[in-house]
Amino acid sequence: MKVYEMQTRNMDSHKMLFIVGMEQKVDEIIFQEFGITKDQAIIHYCQDAVIDKSYDSVVRNIVKSIYEEDVSAIYVIGEKDDQGFTLTKEELLEKMKADGVADDTIRTMDYLKFVIGKDLYSWLKGEDKSMEEKIVTSVSNLKKHPLIPKRIKVQGLLFDETYNELVYVSERKKEKIF
Repeated sequence: MKVYEMQTRNMDSHKMLFIVGMEQKVDEIIFQEFGITKDQAIIHYCQDAVIDKSYDSVVRNIVKSIYEEDVSAIYVIGEKDDQGFTLTKEELLEKMKADGVADDTIRTMDYLKFVIGKDLYSWLKGEDKSMEEKIVTSVSNLKKHPLIPKRIKVQGLLFDETYNELVYVSERKKEKIF
């Protein structure tokens, strides 16, 4: 018996919320390994599956889902081999300029370093952390959020595409769940 079969049997009206990266293959694994149907799941896609700001649009959507859809659990799932933002600063600026972004606009956006402590490139790139560390941070941020009830179970997982498996991520250890 899978770990979540017993939990999902009593979840008639409750839903599980999954925050995942852009890899669509993880959808199949979620339904298969958690033993749930599409009606029992809400899947939010976002770059890197990272939640690093307490009041951004991803968190707003999570909070709305909790109250509108009767969510009982949140799972942050990152891809084990995710390479993150792969463009160099020079490549990014070149592409922006080719798309018509003016030098003045780029200089203005560089003002971000005075507001948030990061320049434009660093802000887009995100943290230089492993996916596991990003997931731990995301889970921690969600657990501490004042609008997310304590009754909501929040966990992080890594999706290993090579083996098609989900692995729990915790601050202490990783353990295979299925």
